[in-house]
Amino acid sequence: MAAAEPSTSLPFDFLRTVVAQASDDSPPTRMAIEAIRTAPQGEDRDSLLMALLTRPLAQSAPEWLLAMAVESDLNREPRPYMTTDHMQLTRVALSHAACSDDYRAQYFRECTDARLGVLGRREEGGALIRAVVAELHCRSPTGLTITPELLTAPTPAQAVLGERGLHENVFGAALDCLPCGPAKHDGEEDIEAWMERHRAASDAWDSMWTGVLRAQAGHHRRLLAWSAQRPATDRVVREHLLGSLPWLVEPALL
Repeated sequence: MAAAEPSTSLPFDFLRTVVAQASDDSPPTRMAIEAIRTAPQGEDRDSLLMALLTRPLAQSAPEWLLAMAVESDLNREPRPYMTTDHMQLTRVALSHAACSDDYRAQYFRECTDARLGVLGRREEGGALIRAVVAELHCRSPTGLTITPELLTAPTPAQAVLGERGLHENVFGAALDCLPCGPAKHDGEEDIEAWMERHRAASDAWDSMWTGVLRAQAGHHRRLLAWSAQRPATDRVVREHLLGSLPWLVEPALL
């Protein structure tokens, strides 16, 4: 293998097997890198990319290889019946030791709110989680109160909290970025018009928290501690946990 030409065509399954035990500068690793350079996008190339980035190149990898991993996820066609894109290659690339802060920040400036949640899962590395939290704070509006429109056009925090298995830091940041409860009467608006708008906002408030509580069943204890300092939130959270969603709550919390 050491004497093989870079253009030698070897099955990707074979390359994936040999790089699992190879060092970063070994002939098998170099051959796998050369194979990836010219390979068309597909599951074979993706699996070899993953093998390289998690095995021989786990500590050091060229930036073009990290960029290829991210672009492969972005360009992949959605799979039938798959409701969540877990973006495994992107998660490995953006949490890689060789990934620069600038490249990571550039990606987050362009990614969707839903992808931000996928990348904020609890198994991710510290650098990636810090970047998710920073981007979430950056793109979240301040002083926003709940409205019915936010159920169909959710804020970044709402979108992130729809992803299960969030890292503790991402979960806490998303809670802090959620819209506040229905706006109080300003003393000037027609009282009947305000009451109608307030009822609609209250219904949206309940619906938003129902969705959060369903998706974040693993964080209910943390959520109760957080909402204890926010009476309006605490009321609706406890009502749902005890009334409409008790089967999702760990028995000790009931």
